[in-house]
Amino acid sequence: MKKTLFGCLVLCTSLVSAAALADNHRHTGHHENYLQHMAEQLDLSTEQQVSLRELHEEHRSEHRALREQHKSEVNALLTPEQQTALEEMRAERRARMAERRAEHAGHDDHKPGVH
Repeated sequence: MKKTLFGCLVLCTSLVSAAALADNHRHTGHHENYLQHMAEQLDLSTEQQVSLRELHEEHRSEHRALREQHKSEVNALLTPEQQTALEEMRAERRARMAERRAEHAGHDDHKPGVH
């Protein structure tokens, strides 16, 4: 039972960490493209565009804070050895993700924000 719980905890933490990394590196452009797309498709006024941008930024900030809180709470449950192992797992995952991004950088025809 403890191994299953720990496995789920590690998986959730890894996913949250992956989301944080992805958010930091690519979502800035993605959000701008998305907001521009919404503005064009919905014929938003300048005031609406400003309000929407502020709303998105507020939610992004809240989401970052929640991820950090989650990471802290997970670390509080783990022993120092488990925390070290978890950081190593996160580092390995970041490295794999960076490799995949580098491999696909020239082959990605997807335009973020356009659905």
